[in-house]
Amino acid sequence: MDYRSAADFLKLLAHPTRLRIVAALSKGERCVSNLENLLELKQANVSQHLSLLTRAGLLASRRDGMRTCYRLVDEKVVPILEILGVEMDPASWECTSNRSE
Repeated sequence: MDYRSAADFLKLLAHPTRLRIVAALSKGERCVSNLENLLELKQANVSQHLSLLTRAGLLASRRDGMRTCYRLVDEKVVPILEILGVEMDPASWECTSNRSE
């Protein structure tokens, strides 16, 4: 990775919401409604950040009925989270929402 690519990668992670999303997904796949509840944000806001992270190649998604679930596919972000000391509350790791999106 060259310096420009590295800087762009760090800029992508520099937003608090995107950093929280990546930290949550580092613990496993999550549906959008679970991320909404976890982050206490509206679906449109969460989806905007998920779209940026997906286009950058950090995330992948899959459909599960009416729900869309996301997972982390670029593992190079995990050591960055560890260095920063960023982690999610273990009580929030499970997807418990059954509502449709």
